[in-house]
Amino acid sequence: MDDLTRALRRLSGCYVPYLEPYWNERDVAAVDGWLKTGSLDDVRDDLTRKLRSLFPESADVILTDTGKTALFVALNMLDLGHQDEVIVPSYCCSSIIASVLRAGCVPVLADCDEHFNISEHSVAVALSPKTKAVLVVYLFGTRAASLDAIITLAKRRGIAVIEDVAQAFGLRLENGSLAGSVGDAAIFSAGLGKPITGPGGGWVVMNRTVTGQPQLGVEPPDEARRRVRDFVSRFTGKRWRRGCGEIAHALPARLAVRMRHQPGFDRRAWAGNECRVRGIAAIDAWLTLKQIERIDDNIERRRQNAERWSKLLAASKVPCRLPTAVGNIYTVFPLWFEGKNGGQAADQFRRNLERGGIATEPCYVPLHLRVEARDFRRTSMDVAESLWRNVFAVSIRPNLSSDDWQRIGAAVTKAVPTLAAA
Repeated sequence: MDDLTRALRRLSGCYVPYLEPYWNERDVAAVDGWLKTGSLDDVRDDLTRKLRSLFPESADVILTDTGKTALFVALNMLDLGHQDEVIVPSYCCSSIIASVLRAGCVPVLADCDEHFNISEHSVAVALSPKTKAVLVVYLFGTRAASLDAIITLAKRRGIAVIEDVAQAFGLRLENGSLAGSVGDAAIFSAGLGKPITGPGGGWVVMNRTVTGQPQLGVEPPDEARRRVRDFVSRFTGKRWRRGCGEIAHALPARLAVRMRHQPGFDRRAWAGNECRVRGIAAIDAWLTLKQIERIDDNIERRRQNAERWSKLLAASKVPCRLPTAVGNIYTVFPLWFEGKNGGQAADQFRRNLERGGIATEPCYVPLHLRVEARDFRRTSMDVAESLWRNVFAVSIRPNLSSDDWQRIGAAVTKAVPTLAAA
């Protein structure tokens, strides 16, 4: 990817941002007021009650600062600890590894299926006498095809199933229940790139009765204000200003990745820094509650945008595989270029979209290829290794405007001839 092209587009403001929170004027005013005064209606109890109403069979709901902390809390409340193994998908976010390590457990990586979610076969191969939990992620907002089979296998072996619903809040399963209601526990996130998008926030839904809760810390007010202000500068307001914020954030983020490859990298210390084990801040709870109340509209707009992308790509004869529409709330819209030259085609098309002012995002580098998790592989990773270089995502956020779509259409039309020539 041409970093200079991306940077110049961001600085000019002439681009379609990949992410933008689906906030209304009241949300924006609440954030502005909180940044100025530090005061805000504390709706944390209201948020807990709302979540209990959505998951009426749950035994407990715990509000956390992030999805990472939510996973740590779930493992803790399920009484997992020293050297207990937790099977997690390799094709996923590295924050999972941080949470598992922070809890004192050992992550064991499993392969994905052709829809990017963890596969039953890979879980079966990864099992050992030390396995105490399996994490089933609804990646990109899609149903996990192997969920029922994994639950059946886990019950037979006395293993807990934790649903990771961070990218799938509001997703309905085949039986009509909400994702997050069928495992022993479920974790959620209101962070970046999720259906509920904000500067932070997460929660745990415990579907198994347990005793006790871990102690959660409190984020210092100044730290919370810096965090929210950084989020606002990167993802809201005028696009040239947002571009500056994105670039300013990208540089230290890349440096942090490089530092993990240096000799002496301490994985446990990294995990402790990534997963702070704190409760949710009042501002994050406020934004989360308001967005939950609008989640149906959010999902419907994403579905409409997914259909529009699908029609545009089909009409332009772009040779990529698109997500299935069944059991999908379209948190992420990945384009998968299959075949021997799929990686080259994906890179070419993504570069052309960026040149046309369409911000895109890479999908995951499998965890078994990353320094923080490469020692935890137990199974073959044939599917993950065959697809990850061939996939990237385009924006599917619910607030794409008519001007955004005009730019998207022009960029796709211009990109296709170059793609065909490649």
